[in-house]
Amino acid sequence: LGPMGHGYGVTLPYQAGGFPMLLHDHRFHIQVCNLMELQTPKDLECPEPVDVIMADAQDLSKKNPTNQREAKKKSKAARSKQGPEAETVGVGAACGPLGIWALTFQEIMLGLGMLKAGGTFFFRFGWRGRGVQEEHWYREAIMRLLGLVLNSFDKVIPFK
Repeated sequence: LGPMGHGYGVTLPYQAGGFPMLLHDHRFHIQVCNLMELQTPKDLECPEPVDVIMADAQDLSKKNPTNQREAKKKSKAARSKQGPEAETVGVGAACGPLGIWALTFQEIMLGLGMLKAGGTFFFRFGWRGRGVQEEHWYREAIMRLLGLVLNSFDKVIPFK
């Protein structure tokens, strides 16, 4: 942030498995909530469209030891009732990859809704790297996501 800049962010509450906030500055407003509970960009506590969006949603419940123990318990119970595919993880998706997809589309919807025309949008997205072993739905979803991004911006630069 420059001397006149302001920042706005959204994070999962620490008590719900989010990371502790380490950045404290009067110019940076943090909205502590579950990203998946926001229905529209108007639900963000950001007063006006911005020039830059940085989206880095992570399925934090999978990284929290308490949540991992709960997921294992649920997984065991689900398998015993409905077979090995009945596991619910992360944001409540039927399987782990769908949870991060839900978060990705949520942050894109919210971010694009607050981005000024001509603005810059950074978002983290990873290809799993399974090559020919990748499931068809996953490859197709990635191609559609990249198509959306290419159609929405004049310039797209992938980076790692």
